[in-house]
Amino acid sequence: MAASIQLDRKPGGWVDRARAYKVLIDGQPVGEIRHGESQVFTVAPGRHEVHMKIDWARSPSVELELPEGGVARLHCRPNANPLTVLWYITFGRGRYVWLERAEGQLPPQAA
Repeated sequence: MAASIQLDRKPGGWVDRARAYKVLIDGQPVGEIRHGESQVFTVAPGRHEVHMKIDWARSPSVELELPEGGVARLHCRPNANPLTVLWYITFGRGRYVWLERAEGQLPPQAA
């Protein structure tokens, strides 16, 4: 049985509203997520590293350990606002996208 990563991109704000973030799991691109979307990515049970990317900027990585049938939920959004965007695309480019695990891990799904 596989495991899942549910990713929610929070709505709100104007920065990157019309742009998609690339979703990378274990360094491999697996899809994109747009403003206000939620997506589920199926992965093998075990350890995984997730991060988001847009142009040369990215999020910090989030490490997950998922059991068989386990589901982890992550939230993302831009860290920048119109007043701080220049700082985030230069000095803060490694934290341009906010990515965090939702409170608690969801229990494994019933078969």
